[in-house]
Amino acid sequence: MTRLLLLDADGVMVRPAGYREALRSTVNYFVDSPLPLEEESLTELERRQITSEWDMAPLLIAAYWNDILSRQPMPDLPGDVNSAARYIKRQRHVDAPAHVTVPEFRLQHGKYPARSAYESDCFPTLTDPLRMDLLTGSRSVQKSPTTRILQHFTLGSEHFTETYNLPAEVETDSLLLRFDRSPITEEVRAKLRQEGNHLVGFTNRP
Repeated sequence: MTRLLLLDADGVMVRPAGYREALRSTVNYFVDSPLPLEEESLTELERRQITSEWDMAPLLIAAYWNDILSRQPMPDLPGDVNSAARYIKRQRHVDAPAHVTVPEFRLQHGKYPARSAYESDCFPTLTDPLRMDLLTGSRSVQKSPTTRILQHFTLGSEHFTETYNLPAEVETDSLLLRFDRSPITEEVRAKLRQEGNHLVGFTNRP
């Protein structure tokens, strides 16, 4: 008898700790004070159907900056993500938020969550050019500064350059390789590879 076995990548084939560590490293690359991102808060974003770190990163950074700018307006804030990050690091004199909350917004059909947040006018203290640079294009390494840095931490600098033919902006090893582990034991692997079994790995990640 032929058996087709579907194995989800995250949580079945691999314990996906690397993606989470890459997300944390990316957020803290752009913010000016270490921001603890507890797993509970990230799971809450998943519950809201914000399941990709490519969307989580810009939303969490936007929430951090929105908190600061609501208490310390910065009229001359640059409109691009990298310049804004450097500017806020130099100019902030209010306390950094100890944690952030991504506001509720309606997910729009056919649009990624970060883009939906932009079109829902979330994070009103950010200028529109900065909101656009931060929240749109989250599936493009070329267009999105946060996705580009996230992929550095995910793949490692060397593999980032090999994959995208772009120069590395951050020197790092692959956090996927460092933190991901397979929960499949040799005993389970032997059962999976029995005659008649056909194995398929799949994921909902982009």
